[in-house]
Amino acid sequence: SAGEPEDVVLKDRVMMGLGAVWVAVFATGVILVGSRG
Repeated sequence: SAGEPEDVVLKDRVMMGLGAVWVAVFATGVILVGSRG
């Protein structure tokens, strides 16, 4: 199909979701390392 905006939106949401998860994991790691020190 030529125009499938749902596909683009879905990929966009997935990328944003992965980014949010990565940021959350990174922040948690920083907090754990900081509290350990």
